[in-house]
Amino acid sequence: MHPLNSVEWSLFLEYIANILYAIGIRKLSNTALSILVSIATIGLAHLAITNGNVSGGWTLNLEQVRIGLTRTMYPFFAGLLLSRVAKPVRIKNAFLWCSLLIAIVLYQYFILNRWNMCRFLAGCSIKFLVEKIT
Repeated sequence: MHPLNSVEWSLFLEYIANILYAIGIRKLSNTALSILVSIATIGLAHLAITNGNVSGGWTLNLEQVRIGLTRTMYPFFAGLLLSRVAKPVRIKNAFLWCSLLIAIVLYQYFILNRWNMCRFLAGCSIKFLVEKIT
């Protein structure tokens, strides 16, 4: 679909979602939008279960376009519903709390998989050094 820029397929499908929003989805009630989000959730879950993953959507054939649209529709419409329903909340020191949570999540993976992570980093370092030498 976009051979020179592999990220453009996602932007293309988000553009389609924005066109759908402009055409008429913006006029849907919160209930109707909730039903649409539920349908998109079921579609995404079905895709993940039948394919084993949700990878795809970047080539221009019927199967890949279906995967790409399925991947795009759930987060787009769920975000739209969330922006309508959720009320913003002020959290004191939000940047500090978010930074702390991200650090904990990333550090937890390192602790749980310390040996695998060390092997991965060592392998990357060795590969980098070999490439620099040759």
